[in-house]
Amino acid sequence: MVYVDFNDYVRIMGADIDPSEFFRCGAAAEAIVEEMTRYRLTPLSFEAMDTPLKEVIRRAVCVQIKYLVNGEMDVMEGENYSSASLGKFSFNRENSADGGQPEPTYAPMAVRYLAPTGLLYRGGGC
Repeated sequence: MVYVDFNDYVRIMGADIDPSEFFRCGAAAEAIVEEMTRYRLTPLSFEAMDTPLKEVIRRAVCVQIKYLVNGEMDVMEGENYSSASLGKFSFNRENSADGGQPEPTYAPMAVRYLAPTGLLYRGGGC
C-alpha cells in the first residue's frame, strides 16, 4: 500500500490487527481517503509532502482502516444490512434513493484529522 504499511497501523493505532483484515481493508481505506481529498492526495503528491503532513495522512488512513474493519467494509462488499441490534443498541441504515446500496461513509475521525490540512477544501473563494 502507498500511505501506510502494517507496522504503521500497529504503531499508530496501538493495537494489533489481523494482517488479513489489514490487507483486506487497507487499499479501500487509502482509496476512500483519496476520495475525501477530491484526489488532491495521490501517491505522487504524498511523496512531495513534509513529514508532519504525511503522519496526519497516515493517521487518517489508519482510522479509516479501523472503521472498515469494524463493519463498513461489509456494506462495500455487498452485505446490505438495513438494521442491526446488539442489546439496547440498534442501528438502522437507509438505502440510497435508487434502492441500491448506500454509499460508503467516511470515518468521522479521518475527516477530523484531515480538516486542518487544507486537503478537504472544496474551493470556491471569491
